[in-house]
Amino acid sequence: MRAPESAGARVKALGVVLIEQPVPRGEDDTLRGYTGALKLAADESVADRAALRAVRGLYDVVNIKLDKTAA
Repeated sequence: MRAPESAGARVKALGVVLIEQPVPRGEDDTLRGYTGALKLAADESVADRAALRAVRGLYDVVNIKLDKTAA
């Protein structure tokens, strides 16, 4: 992930601190080893608890949309 990592340093200088769902759902494992300047947030990749376990260690945060929950 060299290109996103170098781009991350440039956009961090602009005040960006997080990238939401940087890869398509199901391709999360490509983030393994990411060491970029920006935090990564899971979104589409986490629809339930099982999916949360599957992406553990790949993302820094999970975006939870309350309007899409059953509660």
